[in-house]
Amino acid sequence: KNPNKKIILPSTPPTTPDHPFKRYAEEAKAVGAYSHFTIYDAGYSQEEIDRIASKIDGGKDSTYFKREYLAQFIVEEELQIIPEWKPEYVQDVKKNDLFQFYTIVESLDIGYRDFTAWIMGYYDFANARLIIEYEYSLRENEFTTETLAKGIKKHEDDYRKLNVTRIRRISDNNNLNLVADLSRLHKLPFSPVRKNVKDGKQTHNKEWMVSQTRKCINDGKLIIHPRCKMLIASLEFGIWKAGHSEFAKSEKLGHYDFVDALIYLIAGLIPAVRNINPIPPLYKINVSRTMFPSNKLPVQRENPQDAEILKLFPIIFKG
Repeated sequence: KNPNKKIILPSTPPTTPDHPFKRYAEEAKAVGAYSHFTIYDAGYSQEEIDRIASKIDGGKDSTYFKREYLAQFIVEEELQIIPEWKPEYVQDVKKNDLFQFYTIVESLDIGYRDFTAWIMGYYDFANARLIIEYEYSLRENEFTTETLAKGIKKHEDDYRKLNVTRIRRISDNNNLNLVADLSRLHKLPFSPVRKNVKDGKQTHNKEWMVSQTRKCINDGKLIIHPRCKMLIASLEFGIWKAGHSEFAKSEKLGHYDFVDALIYLIAGLIPAVRNINPIPPLYKINVSRTMFPSNKLPVQRENPQDAEILKLFPIIFKG
């Protein structure tokens, strides 16, 4: 009855991924209402923690210790979409002056009953990493093309204050009419991702795109801003259906649609961005000691012989 009341639900994670508490945790994490504490936050000394771990079969590497003492949601690794994901990849990266040159990138996974998931960030060329800073989602009756376009442009405007370079966009290819409307009506051109395309012996299917994303994350090449709560929760909780043909279903996170948006971006767009240096060649270089001290080409002085040459070719040089 009192809307200002709060309920605190303390628990260690369940032993199975289909437990109701996992759903509660997903929902809380998606709205920033989730707190995580481990045995290291409980005032135990390192010696006491080591003694506790020594009594557990498998010690600190055991599933039991990770679940009961580190409060980690542990599922079979082969079911996790991104087992390499770690909380330390959530950071608020301060922009430097090079941001004005970087390529802004966006990705869109189109849904209706599930989420339409959109993410935006930039490729930090100097550090060879992808930084995601914004997310936006719509579901069922919330969704119209106009609403989606307004949400995207609102976030783009924040970047345009500091960066007016090209924006590269990629999207799901399951609704090309919507993609065409975004381009034609709202000036938001998205390139459809190429799915299930065979490149030699390798088929670029969803599992391949996930593999490229896992490698990127494992190499420490992805940073996500703390405000991207849906994306972060999807990376932490996302699991496959049996057979790895598609992602499992979550009540609060859909079919982990934000993971789809991320894999389109990393596997489908970033390879075309990361090898192009957007920073001007002479940016911040002291040219006073070079052959062009004023950062300009030398002035071409008039050659006395030019007039004589022009007389020899009056028609060619006329006008």
